[in-house]
Amino acid sequence: MIELELPYPPSANHYWRHVPTRKGRKMFVTVKLSAEGRKFTEDVARVVMASGVKTITGAIAIKLYVYCPDARRRDIDNIRKPLYDALSKAGFWEDDSFIVCDPAFKYKAADGMGRVVVKVQQMDKGVTVAKAGAWLKG
Repeated sequence: MIELELPYPPSANHYWRHVPTRKGRKMFVTVKLSAEGRKFTEDVARVVMASGVKTITGAIAIKLYVYCPDARRRDIDNIRKPLYDALSKAGFWEDDSFIVCDPAFKYKAADGMGRVVVKVQQMDKGVTVAKAGAWLKG
């Protein structure tokens, strides 16, 4: 089992920014990482690099222990996506689509320091996950 302690992620509501972009006469919306999202992604990459873990491949089970920095109401799903995207960009795992089980437990951090403890375990070889797009075939 691999265990990482990561900084508390920005909410999915603050992780991306929708930027209006003009191409000729047409307006488009471009989705980009926010400054807060870029900093979080860089911090996660540093932790992953320092851990020395090689990229995890195949089916994985993950447990999240989320320690919220304060007592505000928080939606755990808004924490998962930025966290999983940052771990994917850091090369921690092949892709977050290979997660087959991901229970999350939420607590208020006693010290006021928000963080997420991630525990990852590779599944037995008998558990298979289709490569991206495989379900589209036949």
